[in-house]
Amino acid sequence: MIAGKNGEIICLYKRVSQGWRIQGTCADYREGKEFFEFDFESKRLAVIVCEDLWEDELLEPIISLNPDAFLWPVFCSYTIEKWRNTEASAYAERSAILEPPVLFINSLVKESAPAAGGGAFVWHHGKLIKEIPMGETGFLLYEI
Repeated sequence: MIAGKNGEIICLYKRVSQGWRIQGTCADYREGKEFFEFDFESKRLAVIVCEDLWEDELLEPIISLNPDAFLWPVFCSYTIEKWRNTEASAYAERSAILEPPVLFINSLVKESAPAAGGGAFVWHHGKLIKEIPMGETGFLLYEI
């Protein structure tokens, strides 16, 4: 969910990829059915969540969108080493499929969790533009 300055809901997105749900969960945890764009301030944005960009059968409707940027919130359960050694380049390469910049943000985790947590990245055409390294928190400013 993305809220506007006055608290109004301007985007209520449900991830479309189905790999996340445990079989037999209640109807409250249904996937979304479509990808869409929405206006936020003076920009046009689209959201993809977690595995949406990894499922090949979902690529056509994602690529057909024309936002100023894609927001890609995720929960990556990698260690910092695994992220740096293999996954960062895989995610960057996958983001190259999209024409607009991709604003990627990882979830925060408890300090004792095996996952790194934190981290935010801006990729454009698969190239790293800005970052907060995986495992770190902060504010990443990027003008669209």
